Amino acid sequence: KRHAWHQRRVVLPAASAGKHGFPQILPATILHRPSNRFSTSHRIRRPSMAACQNLFWPTTTAFKQMRIAYLSDSTIPSRKANGIQVMNMCQAFANAGHDVTLFARPGEAIENDFHFYGVAPRFNIVKSATIGPQRLREWFYASRTAWQLSRCGPFDLIYGRHLPSLALAGRGRTPMIYEAHQPASLTGRVIERQLFRRNNLTRCVFISEALRTAYRKRYAQLCSVETLVSHDGTTVSLTDPELCSSTPNGGRLRVGYSGSLCFGRGIEIIVGLAQKLPYLDFHFCGGSPDEVNACRARATGSHNMTFYGFLPPSHTRAWQSSMDVLLAPYQLSVPTVEWMSPLKIFEYMATGRAVIASDVTVLREVLSDGRNALLVPPNDVFAWSNALQRLSDASVREALGQQALADLRSTYTWKLRAASVLQGVLKLAAAA
Repeated sequence: KRHAWHQRRVVLPAASAGKHGFPQILPATILHRPSNRFSTSHRIRRPSMAACQNLFWPTTTAFKQMRIAYLSDSTIPSRKANGIQVMNMCQAFANAGHDVTLFARPGEAIENDFHFYGVAPRFNIVKSATIGPQRLREWFYASRTAWQLSRCGPFDLIYGRHLPSLALAGRGRTPMIYEAHQPASLTGRVIERQLFRRNNLTRCVFISEALRTAYRKRYAQLCSVETLVSHDGTTVSLTDPELCSSTPNGGRLRVGYSGSLCFGRGIEIIVGLAQKLPYLDFHFCGGSPDEVNACRARATGSHNMTFYGFLPPSHTRAWQSSMDVLLAPYQLSVPTVEWMSPLKIFEYMATGRAVIASDVTVLREVLSDGRNALLVPPNDVFAWSNALQRLSDASVREALGQQALADLRSTYTWKLRAASVLQGVLKLAAAA
């Protein structure tokens, strides 16, 4: 009697309510050994799949927690935007109830990677060092990542933006999603052609419609693969305490820029504006110490420019929210200007501040001139100056900023992006 098997009945969740709204009860055999000081183990034998039709069972696709492997070549932590993107996407997947493991390169040693990026520690990070000759480092890292993947698996879905890792790790039946951020190199094109022929490639995600169009022109076999355009995003709370009025500055407009200070980002445009409009204060967040020193040397004689240097991603939002106007002066010399989806734009929109951005085609997929931003020619200092003078009206700034914030909440959050890229994949993962 001590080890007798007992018949039990299992009550399914409320979502599987039967006739008249009462919970449906299915017979199930619970192989249960009564607890004692030697053993507390037990296991459950599920009902047949036929008995579970049209019902929710914890191990079916409705409640199943997918194990997702995110393959990236991002260095964690680092100052690059790709690290912010992959960390926030992993958090969004985890918040949706999935078990997520991020594969990345190790960065400088800090106390807490999650705190650095301002994300919750709800997923795992596996880091593989990059070793070997320069030409082979990508493949050494990819092979190491594939080995780590086999040790941590099995996974229900492989999601990746690093082609060599996908080439080595995605050879099985596990469903796979490839996310492209820019056209691949010559070696990458060879991998992509093989990737697009694989049966387990579920979907290709592109960060802009312009990028998807470029890929469709390059690869004829892409017509047989499901594609999705999903711009980058950011996180914003409806009660975010940082979405408050900017810091008082004696009536002087605070104009801000955050991001890299390297060539092509339009820093020379902002320096020219600062010299042309001395009654405005210009603030710069980001850049390496060498870049900051070079900008300060270029701004000699102007006293309305302040440089803060690099701030961790977890502190950037508060800094951006302290501005009245935020600038994104992308120049046509930026290599990715034809198909980019800059994180900076979405971070700006999340602050509820007025945004002035370069009028490039790809940004018009998100921004609309006079509605949620002001778009001006990239290298026309006079046009940028006129736009700033137009935003001296607080009501205009408020209207643009609030519309941008509304657009972000309805379309461009990490939560919405995670839901869109995984839509329909759960069933395929269960079948695999």
